[in-house]
Amino acid sequence: MMRAVVLAVLLAAGPGLAGPLSDLIFAPGAAAGAAVEVSYAHARQVPGDLPEDAALPKAVSDEVLTLALADGEAPRRVLTRQGPGTSGPAPVSEFPLAGPDPVLLFFLESTARNMAALTGGSPFYIRNRIREALGQADLGSEVTMGDLPARQIVLHPFEADPNRASMGAFAELALTLVVETEGAPRFLSLSADTAAAEGGYHETLTLMPEEE
Repeated sequence: MMRAVVLAVLLAAGPGLAGPLSDLIFAPGAAAGAAVEVSYAHARQVPGDLPEDAALPKAVSDEVLTLALADGEAPRRVLTRQGPGTSGPAPVSEFPLAGPDPVLLFFLESTARNMAALTGGSPFYIRNRIREALGQADLGSEVTMGDLPARQIVLHPFEADPNRASMGAFAELALTLVVETEGAPRFLSLSADTAAAEGGYHETLTLMPEEE
């Protein structure tokens, strides 16, 4: 299972997460009011000149992440993934109802781990810089996605980082979060993009329409 719990602990502990964005998306139980089951289309593009190395991130296409409630004495949210040619959903991790949105945790942890693998940097350092950027962010700009009112927030975690010279294209990493503002906060899309348009790193999670 993906260790998104590492990032969950970082997000929940210590100072640095007291800002307008964190107040919106990390309010206790904020994600618990979302739909019982939601799915996101997941895609990832990686540089085309990577060597064959199992430790490096792979391209992803046509994968679906699904977040659902699990029954039991202590109800939890379960995140699963399913890609082309797989026999069924594979578990990613389980999360308590009162914690941050598991889809956000998956996205941020994926970005941190893959950036560390591609740059040779410390995943702990990268997670902390992302955490600080979330804590310092405002609510961005008002947008409409489909018919839904939302806020679009763009983060540049390494814009003023003293170690950015060693980060390659990731020095200009942009994290774009689109959050629905009608009812309980819900992520409509999340994307991580490096400055290199072609051959760079790009990862997206996009909310899929609910089946009728």
